[in-house]
Amino acid sequence: MTKIFLLTLLTFLAHAQMIYQKINNIMTIGWEISNDEIIFNFKCKADWCSIGFANTMFGCDMIVALQKKTANSTIELMDIWSENHDTPFSDTDLQGTNDLKYIKGGYSTSSGRMIDVYFSRKLDTGDKYDKPIVPDQVMDINWAYQKRTKRFDEHDDYGASTIVFASKTEKANYQVDENDFAYYATHALLMIISW
Repeated sequence: MTKIFLLTLLTFLAHAQMIYQKINNIMTIGWEISNDEIIFNFKCKADWCSIGFANTMFGCDMIVALQKKTANSTIELMDIWSENHDTPFSDTDLQGTNDLKYIKGGYSTSSGRMIDVYFSRKLDTGDKYDKPIVPDQVMDINWAYQKRTKRFDEHDDYGASTIVFASKTEKANYQVDENDFAYYATHALLMIISW
């Protein structure tokens, strides 16, 4: 019993520094900077969700958590690169590397569709298809999710913002990109045509 308590306590303490940012009512991302890596926690009421490290999909490093049965989990983590508003390619298809390391969690339907997964990657992977993450610096991101499919397909919703992947809570910052309606309408049209 003592071993179980200590293991539970150590697991809690290991993630006690996780910083969370609510993107909207569907998606929340958490992170913790640990030496030369970042540990992410994606929480999404969806079948897949993603963040990209740019303000659009053009020339964008992206991470996707997709509901899918794998050997270790009910989730597939995808390290991908997007050239434009078409379906992105996995880094490995482009001769890059998959730099995401699964930690725990997955997909559950017990309280509705929910992704809750922890994974890590190096802050600077050295892969030309991965954008280095510099802690405590403002960074452009985009996000998207799909609530009605079990495959990586066109998103239901998306957006862009800036974020600080902070090493301490008081340094965290998140700003929604208030681009005009014309940009989002153009994006939607391009997605309809390209997918």
